[in-house]
Amino acid sequence: MKLSVVIVNYNVQYFLENCLNSVEKAAKGISCEIFVVDNNSVDGSVEMVREKFPSVHLIANKENLGFSKANNQAIRQAKGEYILLLNPDTVVEENTFKTCVDFFDKHTDAGGLGVKMLDGKGKFLPESKRGLPTPSVAFYKIFGLAQLFPKSKRFGQYHLGHLSKNKNHEVEILSGAFMMIRKSVLDQIGLLDENFFMYGEDIDLSYRITQAGYKNYYLADTSIIHYKGESTKKSSINYVFVFYKAMAIFARKHFSAKNAKLFSFLIHLAIYLRASLAVMSRTLKHAILPILDAAFLLIGTFWFTNYYETEVKQTPNYYPEEVDLYGIPMMVVIYLLVFLLNGAYQIPTKFNRIIRGAFSASLIVLIIYALLDEGLRFSRAIILFSVLWSLFIIPAYRFILHLAHFRSFEKNIKSRLAIVGSESEVKRISKLIKDTILEPEIICYINSSEDSDELVTQASIGRSFQVIDCFKSNRKKKEIIDRVKVRLLEDDYICWFRFSELIYQASKIETWESEFFTEEQIISRIPAILSWTMAARKIRNKYLWGGTIGPNFDCSGLVQSAFASSGVWIPRDAYQQEKFCKNISLDVKTLAMELKPGDLLFFGSLEKCTHVGLHIENGFYIHSSGVTDGHNGIEIDDLFQTNPGKISSFYRSKFRSAGRVISCYESENSREV
Repeated sequence: MKLSVVIVNYNVQYFLENCLNSVEKAAKGISCEIFVVDNNSVDGSVEMVREKFPSVHLIANKENLGFSKANNQAIRQAKGEYILLLNPDTVVEENTFKTCVDFFDKHTDAGGLGVKMLDGKGKFLPESKRGLPTPSVAFYKIFGLAQLFPKSKRFGQYHLGHLSKNKNHEVEILSGAFMMIRKSVLDQIGLLDENFFMYGEDIDLSYRITQAGYKNYYLADTSIIHYKGESTKKSSINYVFVFYKAMAIFARKHFSAKNAKLFSFLIHLAIYLRASLAVMSRTLKHAILPILDAAFLLIGTFWFTNYYETEVKQTPNYYPEEVDLYGIPMMVVIYLLVFLLNGAYQIPTKFNRIIRGAFSASLIVLIIYALLDEGLRFSRAIILFSVLWSLFIIPAYRFILHLAHFRSFEKNIKSRLAIVGSESEVKRISKLIKDTILEPEIICYINSSEDSDELVTQASIGRSFQVIDCFKSNRKKKEIIDRVKVRLLEDDYICWFRFSELIYQASKIETWESEFFTEEQIISRIPAILSWTMAARKIRNKYLWGGTIGPNFDCSGLVQSAFASSGVWIPRDAYQQEKFCKNISLDVKTLAMELKPGDLLFFGSLEKCTHVGLHIENGFYIHSSGVTDGHNGIEIDDLFQTNPGKISSFYRSKFRSAGRVISCYESENSREV
């Protein structure tokens, strides 16, 4: 046995299925066994593996044993010359296993191996290559030097930023997301340290490999997709403390007592520093406006007091010292309290609350001054100036901050809403909304009934679009918006959305930009794209002209959605997709040798493409076809079968061409949304 793949899973069924599909493709031509160790998932992962991947060695734990123990369970049963520890939220390329095995075979000094990792958007993950987290490296990272100088050989050691991501390198630390190790090395140094529950075990194992005289390598010749953070949020407090515990174990185990204490101190410092910054940030966020209000009021009032004494009364220290010490500060405190009670410090702050707070505070100050004993009334001039100054300066500087996008507050404009539902439901919802502080303007009501037979393209969550026009009808003398004409920004497609589908999903954005992948990155996503499409087939479905969101699709909607599921945008219609793709061949015999998984097959007449399917392998393709000469849903047919069935025969006679997606669709121009 050449390779044993070990995947530890915990409640990520969807990612696990995609991972296993890619692993099975990558394992072709290699003597390989696959282990899945499930740590008591409750999302149906175990059942999915048993049903869809019967050849996989499944270990179903009744409790969460942690990453190290779970991996060790499989490693003890593994027979492979090389052991691959692989995260379930990854997708490997078809050549990944062969590339890594060949590298190991040629480099006998290699004890461990990692590869280039990309996130779901094709961005390089710096943890693909790491240095040993010594106290100095930890210091550089904690105090931001690593971020300031990422390519520095000294300060950027944590992610080895000075080493090219596109070249093979010897490294110190490998990532547990993809970590291939010689079985003989594991027999020599021992398995994963089970004192590590989660995090740190890959650092510990990598370090022990190097201490045994072997080398760890970063291999840039192949890459994987790592949808990191699916099971944990690394920004959470829980993550911080779990990771700290792991690093503390590592320090005590491998560092001298002196260095271990220093490392522990730095980690503690990092935690307290992060917590302090978070508290300070939250405090400053809420305190900045009251501080500015007080500062402007104090500066203005003190300036006027000094001016009034020296220029009007021409008597320095005309007012008693108590005015500066107590009178003016108390007046400012009154203003701040009244602003607070009027909601002037709520986020976002409405402009009318600021004006109301200024007038209310000014009125209260005037009333209090009038009720004071004659001996305590220090100056009507100061009071009047303070009132006028507050009415001017507070709204003025707040508005300037708003224009500068430093602090946002809303003008007193009513919210504009459209309500979906029946007439009675609209009345009920309208009353509830109007009873709140939103004070909305109801601009229309949208009938959510399905009584129109005019086809519209379905709205899809996550799509960006420009509204071009609205189709309005007048039913029972009520203004109703049935359709919204839009331009979809990802593919420039002009279509109609049903408003009832759109209204719950829409939100305003200021700008929009396309995301692009290289041909290599797109090819690496093909296994996930095919996996998504096969999964769509298993869900009960039917052909729907205009269907893009599932479970019901039209032919081009299925293909576009399959690629979009991996972040690759292609045009909407079949004839547009044909023009967009790199042409492969028009000859079926030639095509049989050139066709690859993920290629698109186009059907129609000599004049126009009218149908599209997604090639799986060996001429088999998946597509959504209609009732006439089709399946009325998503099915698989054969382009090359000698004596095909009725449906395969029909589409074979309509075959036009094949194409390969080698780029993402580029919008005609950048647009303000």
